[in-house]
Amino acid sequence: MKRMNYIKAAALLATTLAAASCRIKEDRRPCPCWLDMDITGCASHTTEISLSAWGTENLFSDKVSVADYPDVYERTVTKGMVATSAYCGLSESMVEGSRIIIPEGKQSDMLKVHTNIIDCTGEFARDSVQLNRQYATVFLSMEDERAHEALRVMEVRGEVCGIDYVTLEPVEGKFSFMTHPDDDGVWQFRLPRQNEGNDLKLITFANGQEKDSLPLDEWIAKSGYSWLDKDLKDIYVNVDYAVGKVSVVIQGWVEGEYIDIKL
Repeated sequence: MKRMNYIKAAALLATTLAAASCRIKEDRRPCPCWLDMDITGCASHTTEISLSAWGTENLFSDKVSVADYPDVYERTVTKGMVATSAYCGLSESMVEGSRIIIPEGKQSDMLKVHTNIIDCTGEFARDSVQLNRQYATVFLSMEDERAHEALRVMEVRGEVCGIDYVTLEPVEGKFSFMTHPDDDGVWQFRLPRQNEGNDLKLITFANGQEKDSLPLDEWIAKSGYSWLDKDLKDIYVNVDYAVGKVSVVIQGWVEGEYIDIKL
């Protein structure tokens, strides 16, 4: 009897081990991949960040507090090559799918975006979020005091109204807003990332009517400015109507370095 019980126990153990072996050897390709997104480097930029992942469709889109994830933010995604994205800095813009759209009458938000392509074909994958500036601030000053007094308001008009936060491709559409000088007589406004060849004009007014269309796009292009930089740089423009000259300085240039352009 004892021998029979021993045989039954051994058979049960063998069956259990065989079942476990099948589970170990089973095809794990349908299983999801655990994606870790390291957002610890974002604390110096923002307190909240929007995270997303994209395959053939949106895999997830979450807005999280950076302080709540001092290590990583974890989500499961379908195995494959996955496009990851993170952004912060929205205030006036609207999100439509993977596009961030600037409403007409508003300048660009202080938008920062991270994008990457991550190999998620295994069981675990990791992405380190590095945010980059998707806007350029223009500082415009007038050398001629009479022109400065006459130009109390200008309109900025362009052809890019947003950006795709997964591909970083500019979204073309109507872009316009009114801008006024600050207490120091300097116009400050933000532009979104542009495509090469997009129009950017400064419209001046006299007696409530449009007067001049100033080619801001040409001034920026002649300075050698690159809209393809990971972090867009600020642009300093000085207009001297008296001598018909525009001086452009790009953030990061050596002090005293500038380019002159004829009006």
